[in-house]
Amino acid sequence: MSQVDDAAPAKAAAPAETAEPAEPVADSPPSAAPADPDGQSPGIAEVVDDATNEVSDQLGGGNGGATSIGRAQPAVGVFGNVEVAENETVELIVAVFGSYVHKGRSRGEAVVVFGDGEVLGPVERDCITVLGTVKVEAPIEGTLRVVLGKAYINSHVKGDVEAVMSEVEFGPNAVIDGERRYVGPQPKVHPSAVFNGPINPINIPGVPIWLVDYFRYGLVLGRPMVPSLVWCWFIVGFFFVFRLLLLLLFPKPIETGATILSERALRSFLIGVIAYVLYLPAQALLGATGVGLIAVPFIWLAFEIAGVLGKIALLRSLGGQVGRQLGLPALDTTLGGFIAGTGIVTVIYMVPVLGGIVFLLIKPMALGAMLIAAVEGFRRERPVPPNVPPPASPAQSAAPPVVGAAPTANLNSAVGASPSVSAAPKTANLPPVIGQPASRSNDFASDDLVSMTRVGFWPRLGATILDFVPIMIICGPMLHSGELFLLAWIAYHVGMWTWRGTTLGGIVFSLRVVRLDGRPLDFTVALVRALGSCLSFVVACLGFFWASWNPDKQSWHDMIAGTVIVKTPRSMPLV
Repeated sequence: MSQVDDAAPAKAAAPAETAEPAEPVADSPPSAAPADPDGQSPGIAEVVDDATNEVSDQLGGGNGGATSIGRAQPAVGVFGNVEVAENETVELIVAVFGSYVHKGRSRGEAVVVFGDGEVLGPVERDCITVLGTVKVEAPIEGTLRVVLGKAYINSHVKGDVEAVMSEVEFGPNAVIDGERRYVGPQPKVHPSAVFNGPINPINIPGVPIWLVDYFRYGLVLGRPMVPSLVWCWFIVGFFFVFRLLLLLLFPKPIETGATILSERALRSFLIGVIAYVLYLPAQALLGATGVGLIAVPFIWLAFEIAGVLGKIALLRSLGGQVGRQLGLPALDTTLGGFIAGTGIVTVIYMVPVLGGIVFLLIKPMALGAMLIAAVEGFRRERPVPPNVPPPASPAQSAAPPVVGAAPTANLNSAVGASPSVSAAPKTANLPPVIGQPASRSNDFASDDLVSMTRVGFWPRLGATILDFVPIMIICGPMLHSGELFLLAWIAYHVGMWTWRGTTLGGIVFSLRVVRLDGRPLDFTVALVRALGSCLSFVVACLGFFWASWNPDKQSWHDMIAGTVIVKTPRSMPLV
């Protein structure tokens, strides 16, 4: 019995010893839930729940995992900023005229237009930057594209890298798996950067960065002046000095142009627009003739000189107007107005869109003002003589007394003729009356036509179109070049003007060319007028349009030859 009794306590102690490894369970936190029916311990269940919540936070977007994967929203900002937090997942990122900072995860693209982007979290698709700047410090699953922008890449890009007229720099941690396509300047590459893909052969080296910056921050924004580019200020200074020298050398024509702009700005603009519109077609037609090809560079030079002087005149006029509005007489001088106008225009050129619009408006207005000044200067050098009728010829003054009543009266008083004798001169007076319209027609053509209604551009154009028909019918088969056509055109007009004072087209429209001094239109004047029409044609046909704007309805070749085109009555024959 003693042995049994001694063994029993030993058996009872065994379970206590085997239960010692379970002590940590007894020491678990009191908040642990009891084991589930499957026998899983509470500690393992809590770990699984925590892991599930963490994954949900990463994929579903912040707020403690309250947003599921399917409910991820895009992050879009227009004229504003976008920020994606570290524990946030978005469908895509778009910033237009703003910026974004991405620290979370984007399941789609990351796009910025006219702004800045910073990628600090992974992007599962493409990263696109247009006219902006992007800094990439996180992996990009798709392609990285930069158009007219800047990119700093210091992460792993699994797709391609495409840059069009952009500045690209690869940092020490850059790893590029795809191709690299560059259209523009060469990128900057850190020695530690890794490239696993090839370079596409469309690479265009040699494009300077300053040109890319000007294109991106200047032309794309619609402004000719970029204040952030230092070299733009050197250009402004150069043109200021150059124009100042021209102002000191040619003050009189510039002052004339400034006066015209102050009084007739709209007309100057319209004339300049027409000149620019017709310039290239006229140059092309002139070059096609072969002979006129020589005049092409001279016409181009004349246009450039007129444009430069006109720009100075416009700056002078603008500064003077501002000075008058502000009551500052110093700005209403030649030099003061030019300096003030230059400053005002330079500031306007810096404004996006508005600077480009003002730049386009200034050029035709400046050119039109100088064209008007040139024509008016030419007219002052060639004054139009007053319209005085020429004295009657001796034959015309003597004709009435020979057949009129006065000689009959003298005869009756001398010989005492009877009334029957005095009636004889009345019958003798009939032939001169019948023949008088012929001589009167000549006087009508040379004198009275000058006072008739003068015509402008459009009736002349209609007559010119009709004049093409006979020349092409008669001379078309023989004209194999532009030179022969030009000679035939001049010969046709000179001959018709000398013979009848008009052309076939002029006969249809009842038009006639007459001299301002009342004398008949001879061969010399007709030839001068025909050659002068070539000048009206080569300057973008501006000389022909001048007949509509000129108060005397004269084109340039009319001013050169001293002629005008009038509309004759239907009762007057032109043939």
